[in-house]
Amino acid sequence: MVHAAEAALRALDFRHGLAHTEIMLKADGPRIIEVNARSGGALPYLFGLASDLDPVVEAGRLSLGLGPTGEVRFDGHALFVGPQHPVGVTVKGVTGLDRVRGLTGVRHVIPLSVGGASTARFQDTLMAAVLAVAPTPDAAVRIWRDVMDLVQPEYESTFVRDLYRRAPGSTGSPGGGLVDEGVVERDLLASSPVAKEPEAAWRPPPGRRGHRPTPSQHAAPWPRAERPPMSPRAR
Repeated sequence: MVHAAEAALRALDFRHGLAHTEIMLKADGPRIIEVNARSGGALPYLFGLASDLDPVVEAGRLSLGLGPTGEVRFDGHALFVGPQHPVGVTVKGVTGLDRVRGLTGVRHVIPLSVGGASTARFQDTLMAAVLAVAPTPDAAVRIWRDVMDLVQPEYESTFVRDLYRRAPGSTGSPGGGLVDEGVVERDLLASSPVAKEPEAAWRPPPGRRGHRPTPSQHAAPWPRAERPPMSPRAR
């Protein structure tokens, strides 16, 4: 993976700054998905949980023509868990976040789309941002599973046409092409169980991860007041 990421950066003549490179692992080896000239998502916070690296400081040094501060020391495995709503639902509520806060290794739980939002426009799909640190990869996997089991959404409606699932090769962005948001909202309102039965609600069956993440865009930003604190050097 490191070789694939470095090869992608060399091919783009990327020499200075932070890079976010996404890779898919396939049977015949890693494949580059995309390369961005920025840090990725929660990574500035995750590095601080498991190492002495501050990406904000490093980005500043590089912009001034200075080299990296030195070798990075890691003392754990940081992870980001982001359970998501499917596209095309109206969120009634999300439970379990208080229990997630009590899990060993969890450092920050940031509620996002936890009630009243509609995901019909491919937005507000991220229920919460969970930042955690674990001593081993196996422990990190256990935290992920515990979070996904504990966080349970409840929806006012769950009418989702196949058109809105953004299957590979479909015409829905980000898979490629456009989606008529007006048609999406109109069809959802016309066909939603809520329109026919206002009291109708839905919860995932017990023991199932009914909110399995879907490849949908989440545009809800972290509220500034609730963002996890940066390290003193980053301030």
